[in-house]
Amino acid sequence: MGPSLVPRSWRASHWLSTVSPTSGKTGSSSASNAVSLEVTSEGIVIRRSDSQESDRSLVILTRDFGKTYLVARGARKSGSRLAGASEPLTQARYTWAKGKVRQFVTQCQPLTSFRRLREDYERLSVGLAIAEIIDQTVPADSPCEDIYDLLVRALEALGESNNPAVVLAWIHVGLLVWEGEWPDWTACAVSGERITSDPADVSATAGGALQHEFAGHYKDAFAVPWAALVGMKRLAECEMPPPQMKEAQAAARCLAVLAQSRLDRPLPAHAAVFSLWDLQIGSK
Repeated sequence: MGPSLVPRSWRASHWLSTVSPTSGKTGSSSASNAVSLEVTSEGIVIRRSDSQESDRSLVILTRDFGKTYLVARGARKSGSRLAGASEPLTQARYTWAKGKVRQFVTQCQPLTSFRRLREDYERLSVGLAIAEIIDQTVPADSPCEDIYDLLVRALEALGESNNPAVVLAWIHVGLLVWEGEWPDWTACAVSGERITSDPADVSATAGGALQHEFAGHYKDAFAVPWAALVGMKRLAECEMPPPQMKEAQAAARCLAVLAQSRLDRPLPAHAAVFSLWDLQIGSK
């Protein structure tokens, strides 16, 4: 059974359509080029930083417009109506005005703060790591409703999960499928034969898993339990994160190491999670 997390048809249809800023909906490329002063979309805050004396700069993954950069003026002031909706991992319906350089939030209707995941430090830490990998992977101003739905499902599942590592591994798998980069984790990337060694090894340079005998040829190879590789392969067939998975922490670490190599940048929120699990994000 092939990967089912993200429909393959999205890639083709995405390039054949444009987004109308007046409606927030996908429409024909021949639609009017008129631009509204304000646009509205449902979204989730995936990154936040302070700016000016009382503002907040937000990175929001929106349902209709993809990753969008907004400024919430006065959000740090006491009693600001934008304070709650500018917190990371908050879902709201945002309206913003497009300026010449920046875009400013003018209205917001909070939907959920995913309260359950905020009640547990490990779940919250994993939630921030999920937001981090979404932020680092998804390009700006490119509609990606499938990834938005993937993020919503992940955060909802995380609030109920007794094994947050499964959710973190699942979101990484979904992003790999979306990018079209999905190796067969149970077959050696060099020989193509089924892996029999346990632990096996994984290398970003090799492009997947390796029989242990080939690991010495790749400086970035690192050991991964066989059960983690099997679990990673099965996650691509799951529309929701399963409640349990063998070697989930090892699988999440493996996928994070590969993501860090692919992106060529550190993932500090992931490093914080792995420190809770007494793991390191380094490849060794």
